[in-house]
Amino acid sequence: MIATNDRAGQRKIIKYNHIVANCLIFYNVFRMTQRLHTLQQGGQALDPEALAALSPGYQ
Repeated sequence: MIATNDRAGQRKIIKYNHIVANCLIFYNVFRMTQRLHTLQQGGQALDPEALAALSPGYQ
């Protein structure tokens, strides 16, 4: 919550929120990639359609 009416402070808080969100997105992609590599190296076949569904551009 932004509690002050300070424009510079509000922009700083918004940028910090974006940084945190980007870090979480990066971490999630990193961990999913690790897990997929582990499955693949363990002999698990990865379905290309299932992998495509993990992409943000999937429709």
